[in-house]
Amino acid sequence: MILFVSSLRYPRFLGNLSPSTDSSPLVSVLIASYNERFVIGRTLDVIRSLDYPEEKLQVVVSDDSTDYTRGVIDKKVEERQ
Repeated sequence: MILFVSSLRYPRFLGNLSPSTDSSPLVSVLIASYNERFVIGRTLDVIRSLDYPEEKLQVVVSDDSTDYTRGVIDKKVEERQ
């Protein structure tokens, strides 16, 4: 009974809306790294090659390394620009 009454309150026009041309959701990718200088470059290359709208993809790299990992990340960011 509750479901039936709730269905009467549902706005009918919402079900008829046409989907937008780009219905991809916003996505954030978090990469946590620590002393990953040999791996982080390939990881960022793979993320870059994703088949996903660029304007809907955010990549966040959290790095607390004590080696040259940050330098590799900085180099990849410079290549991107």
